[in-house]
Amino acid sequence: MGDAGAFLDLCKAGDVGRVVQFLRQYRGQEEHILGEVDQQNHKSCLHYAVEECHPQLVEYLMNKGAKADARDKMLKTPLHIACLKGYSMIVRLLLANKADKADPYERDF
Repeated sequence: MGDAGAFLDLCKAGDVGRVVQFLRQYRGQEEHILGEVDQQNHKSCLHYAVEECHPQLVEYLMNKGAKADARDKMLKTPLHIACLKGYSMIVRLLLANKADKADPYERDF
């Protein structure tokens, strides 16, 4: 299996082309790769794509099945991060992909 850290780094950098290439290389294992999290802060690929404001990558990852309701170590979802940072375009993308399916009043730390 590929290096989860390398995949997360590609998502942080917003390198859509290399993310696509990485997932093609591991066809059939996309769900596992998209579910990997950073061991220190439990952030997923979608957390990093949102945090670094890469809307094209956010959309791609969502279409591939990245979990919009994933929670990091501080219980923040990608939607929490997009709202906190004021990334309205990404907020709309996440909401269009049902990122608010959990309790809308649920809180983070």
